[in-house]
Amino acid sequence: MNLSVQIFISLVLSVVVGLVLGDGAAAPVKTWIAPIGTMFINLIKMMIVPVVFCSLVVGMTSMGDMKKLGRIGVKTLCIYMVTTAIAMVIGFAVAGVIEPGVGMALPTDAAAPKVKEAPSIMQVFVNMIPANPIASMAKADILPVIIFALFVGAGIVSVGGKRAETLISFFDASAEVCYKIIGMIMKTAPVGVFCLLLPVVVQNGPKVLLPLLSVIICMAVGSVIHAVCVYSSLTAVSAHMSFLTFFRGMSEAMAIAFTTCSSAGTLPVNMQNVQTKLGVKRDIASFVLPLGATINMDGTALYMGICSLFIAN
Repeated sequence: MNLSVQIFISLVLSVVVGLVLGDGAAAPVKTWIAPIGTMFINLIKMMIVPVVFCSLVVGMTSMGDMKKLGRIGVKTLCIYMVTTAIAMVIGFAVAGVIEPGVGMALPTDAAAPKVKEAPSIMQVFVNMIPANPIASMAKADILPVIIFALFVGAGIVSVGGKRAETLISFFDASAEVCYKIIGMIMKTAPVGVFCLLLPVVVQNGPKVLLPLLSVIICMAVGSVIHAVCVYSSLTAVSAHMSFLTFFRGMSEAMAIAFTTCSSAGTLPVNMQNVQTKLGVKRDIASFVLPLGATINMDGTALYMGICSLFIAN
């Protein structure tokens, strides 16, 4: 049976079992099932920094041309900004039609949560440059790791010759090892996904989910519209690929993203899928995807549009 089908069955099964068990089983599920899900997501997170760093260095050295990197970077950022803007508009449009939160009463005596102030644009640029690359890797701070990897790749290209070939071979072999490890981890995905989602369903259940059903429906409808209209159009125009081929190739990554709610956690699976199933070149995937996991948050943009109207209603 295809791994994507196994993951889908695991998703459905976890929801059904969670609703049947109810919150009465929350304690044993939290004790015995949730840790297995945590171990699965930790296995994936374990590979984030190695696969991003090694793949980016290999991708950088494969290009061998800073002008080519610049062209790809500009195109990538333009696509990211456009799709994020479209996602936010879709979120507002769907929420405007469904009107989530209308008629829902919330307590007004609760203490207001403290909101962390957003950093200035210059502080964002400062934070991109790692003062200590090893510390950034230890914290899985992806953007500084990307910047460091780009400099390492550029340095290797500048050195050239036999010494550069040795380093290129090392990072290329390291990237292949990372992909093999990810493949091993993905074989446990059906069990890991089940153990991740079951505690969520058991602990929350209908009493939490039903009052927020309008928001959930808005998010589901908006995500489908964005995926089918925006992503399918992009793949058809730029890659001449049918949307069925695209979504079939990305099904594993989407299932992991759904259960973990983590772009960074999904990144290793995403990088493997686009190369092995969709035929994307490694130098493109290794540059575009880590950057996208950091700054291209279409789902978050869509969600913020929906939540803005939900809170207002």
